[in-house]
Amino acid sequence: MRPIWKGSISFGLVNIPVKVCGAVEAKQVSFNQIHDQCKGRIKYKKYCPSCDKEVAADEIIKGFQTSSGMIAIDEDELAAIPLPTLKTLELDGFIKEKKVDPMFYQKPYYLLPDKSDQAYWLLYHSLKKTGKVGIARFAVHSREHLALIRPTKNVLTLCTLYYPEEIREAKEVPLKPDAKQMELTVSLIEQQTIEFEPELYKDRYKEALEKMLEGKKPEHAPAKQNTVDLMEALMLSIEKSMKKGKSA
Repeated sequence: MRPIWKGSISFGLVNIPVKVCGAVEAKQVSFNQIHDQCKGRIKYKKYCPSCDKEVAADEIIKGFQTSSGMIAIDEDELAAIPLPTLKTLELDGFIKEKKVDPMFYQKPYYLLPDKSDQAYWLLYHSLKKTGKVGIARFAVHSREHLALIRPTKNVLTLCTLYYPEEIREAKEVPLKPDAKQMELTVSLIEQQTIEFEPELYKDRYKEALEKMLEGKKPEHAPAKQNTVDLMEALMLSIEKSMKKGKSA
């Protein structure tokens, strides 16, 4: 697995070399946009309206819009921002995982040992024994992330969290339910309580979509052809030949 971040976990006087690797990958069927008439793929060009021309990738930089105008940002300026979490994953403390609302969960990663480090496994087993998780911060992809560190079957994982201001507030006012209806609903929930076995669940839409696609034949975009008519080409060749003969 290719790491997206390398550094060290820091808590107290302990530093543990680690790397952050993606723990999930999307498996959905992806589509291309094509031209209905010829089935050719649609391409998007990066265009500058001020210069009225297409712009190459090496001419594009970051910019930030302000009320006064656009500010150009250099990559070296971003790299020079004094953030301690660019190379260090700072552990702020430890909490019970149930204290974190699942609404805050963003994306899971594997937090792997960058080297065979005893301190890594000491933290892993200690978190397992206490039933706690670590709240940490680290910087990657031009921003500082809040994260939760927890042990799984055989490795530490890191799940990035949303900041409170990123979670929208639902302003609905709960209605008070009828006591008898509440009792029946709770009874039904208890009767239908099951064990969660993730391996039993499949993406049924994806499977049906793949089955549908298997039965279809590809439609290729026609190859580019010379639009000059054969008769026209012959006449032009004769004229060219005649001109050469006259000049001779």
